[in-house]
Amino acid sequence: MEIDRVETGLPGLDELLKGGIPEGNVVLVSGESGAGKTTFCSQFLWKGLQEGENCMFVSFEEPSSQIKKEAKLFGWDFEKYEEQVNFKTKDPFEKEDEELFWFRNELERKDIDRLAIDSTSILTLYHEDPYEIRKAIYEMIKTIKETGTTAVITAESPSGSERLTRHDVVQYAVDGVIALYFQGVGEKGYRSLQVRKMRKSDISTETVSFEITDKGIDVGQSIV
Repeated sequence: MEIDRVETGLPGLDELLKGGIPEGNVVLVSGESGAGKTTFCSQFLWKGLQEGENCMFVSFEEPSSQIKKEAKLFGWDFEKYEEQVNFKTKDPFEKEDEELFWFRNELERKDIDRLAIDSTSILTLYHEDPYEIRKAIYEMIKTIKETGTTAVITAESPSGSERLTRHDVVQYAVDGVIALYFQGVGEKGYRSLQVRKMRKSDISTETVSFEITDKGIDVGQSIV
């Protein structure tokens, strides 16, 4: 059975994914600070805009103006697509109503095809109880999946740890996991990427190098 796929817009990554992310999947992009998670989100949405899709970027950390400013460095001028892309900067401590994940109505009302959320790690500040943290993350992912939107959500991995996220429920609840790694070597940094899982896909799980160029993330060769 052929599966409809959504191209990520990251050169080299779609080959690893056998054509892209399966439509409707929610994919976790994890990595330490500076690994390239926000760039990944912007590049994913930019590809959608080029395909005529409706997109939404929800940021719990950086203001929308800063994200757009940084995106322009790669040639992605989101301001030219105001009718197709919706940027939201949300304070995770602010509730508009009883439902934390207020964006469900917007996903459905604006017929959003692609969603990026950066970063789910900040949601851990919303609750003190680990159970409530896990419940909030699970409900967020469940809400996205019910709308059928293809989404990438980010989470910061603990520095110096092999864990992908601070709360493992994230990686088990999502359909796919893409891990970004950054290792400093002398005055330079070395980046690599691994697709850890992707439901509905026979994927390559090899670790590959990647660079952040003036055109965004470019996935390279396998690391032997």
